[in-house]
Amino acid sequence: MGMGSTAMVLTCSLHEVCGGEGGNESIKMSDVRAIFADKSTLTKVAAYCLTGQAAQALVFLNQPRFISIGISTQVIGIVTAASQMLCMMSARSYDIARKIGENAFLVITSLTVSVCFAAFAYSRSASAVIISYMLINAFTSFQWPVLEVIKNRAVRSENRATILSIYSLLYSAIGIVMNLTLSRLTTLSTSYPFMFLIVLTLAGSAGYLASVKKDSCSG
Repeated sequence: MGMGSTAMVLTCSLHEVCGGEGGNESIKMSDVRAIFADKSTLTKVAAYCLTGQAAQALVFLNQPRFISIGISTQVIGIVTAASQMLCMMSARSYDIARKIGENAFLVITSLTVSVCFAAFAYSRSASAVIISYMLINAFTSFQWPVLEVIKNRAVRSENRATILSIYSLLYSAIGIVMNLTLSRLTTLSTSYPFMFLIVLTLAGSAGYLASVKKDSCSG
């Protein structure tokens, strides 16, 4: 019997486990209204969705770009590994955000990502492309812990898990639309996807700036 058949038999023999009351948690309209009422947090989350998904797209677009300016496959592997190691520093990113301010941190990192996207897309310097790629990945990773703190602090409902799941759903929904758009743009021109990603990161930066204004008005 193959592994697939064995897995099927074992799956069919499993007994259903009925969860407790905690498994019956449903979305309440009051929770949805609370999300839209907190415009500052929603704007920050939407801004990160744009910036984070743009950075995620580089998983598919980085190799053609690297190869187009003469970077070898071996060097690409080294750059990717170094980039992942740099992203691990995100565990300490909130310490920096706390010192300079969460809003300032998000705005600075987002604007830097926008500039790096332009350099990554249009620079003919291998060094500039590599550095830009690493900073894009690092700074979007650095934003994640800060956004998690902001989201958790903003949720005051008992239905915390559901509200956080809605925020995650927004990230996934934007990713689906973005990937479909990128697929279409790629068939038209190799430069269009990068132009689109630059626009997304600029929109993310604008979102962070708008959230700062909302915070100052509410304060």
